[in-house]
Amino acid sequence: MKRITLIYAWLFCLTLSVAAQEKVVKLKIVQTSDVHGNYYPYNFITRKDWQGSLARIYAFVQKEREVYKDNLLLLDNGDILQGQPCAYYYNYIDTISPHLAAEVLNYMQYNTGNMGNHDVETGRAVFDRWAGDCKFPILGANIIDTATGKTHFKPYEVLERDGVKIVVLGMITPAIPVWLSENLWKGLRFDDMEE
Repeated sequence: MKRITLIYAWLFCLTLSVAAQEKVVKLKIVQTSDVHGNYYPYNFITRKDWQGSLARIYAFVQKEREVYKDNLLLLDNGDILQGQPCAYYYNYIDTISPHLAAEVLNYMQYNTGNMGNHDVETGRAVFDRWAGDCKFPILGANIIDTATGKTHFKPYEVLERDGVKIVVLGMITPAIPVWLSENLWKGLRFDDMEE
């Protein structure tokens, strides 16, 4: 009887210690995709106010950060470098200044970015410069440098919030060689995502 009581006491203590380790962590993940140069709430092509833009996303994110603080993760899924004239200007005209897309994303405090097919469309000089100007990692697990056999961009980023690890994996369509001329991505290959 004493042995059974000890076993039950031990199980009770074990249950308490496991319960004490449980923790609820609230995260808010905000992800943008296909921004296509819409950094401002104005369409420079039609010369009219614009419904969607990173400026409007920023207002939303600021409100959410009041609640979630550092537990708000802000991610971009690519296709940000091509679309509006202001993106074109920093892609091909002012190639000396930090890229406007990087400046805006840095200001908004993005945690990670990802390469999109329209980002590749701008050419290596542009997307490499943009990625270098970003103060957060640009991801691309299946974008391989053919000279080294290593990923051209960081494959993933591990973010930790309140003891919880979140892994963000960056991928791009492997159809780039079919869709875009090699002069835009020379020296790279785009492996199958599943592999």
